[in-house]
Amino acid sequence: MTRRTEFADAALRLVARGGLEAVSIRTVAAEAGWSAGALQKTLGTKDELLTAAVERMTERVGARMAALPQTGDLATDVAALVQETLPLDAVRREEGLVWTAVAGRAATVPWMADVLRDQDATVLGWLTGAVGHARPDEPDPAAVASTVVALADGWTTRLLYAPEAADEVLRALDRALALLLAPVDTPHP
Repeated sequence: MTRRTEFADAALRLVARGGLEAVSIRTVAAEAGWSAGALQKTLGTKDELLTAAVERMTERVGARMAALPQTGDLATDVAALVQETLPLDAVRREEGLVWTAVAGRAATVPWMADVLRDQDATVLGWLTGAVGHARPDEPDPAAVASTVVALADGWTTRLLYAPEAADEVLRALDRALALLLAPVDTPHP
């Protein structure tokens, strides 16, 4: 593990425990077990540190998604991908807390908005392509992809304050995907 990764992971833990305000050069260095000077040689500013943390979070999620087996069934495969973003365990809860903290601040901090837009573009591009390939009769695969992302974002927020709703959210995910991904010429189930 690189020093940058250690610092990014430490920042993720701090944001998950105390929000963006918990992150400083001093607090992240202490959390990682390094000196503030060592951190500043690797990541010179708080903005660089937070960017590295968000990149690390998306790297972790992306690695889990890439490791998922492809079943060939679009709804099953998309459900598995969405579940990797939902706070259904301690690691994904940490990521969800970081994501919501950054998303909340992105409305007024342009570089945070840029990081999230880049992440959205990657996810939306993949989903749009997958929907278009699996459902060539779908007139607007980008709208379907955007709907899936919006639902996942909302469910993430809900599960952060109501983790006991996990079973209900997973049922809703399956139902929503059945409706969204049904062939266009077939009545919705």
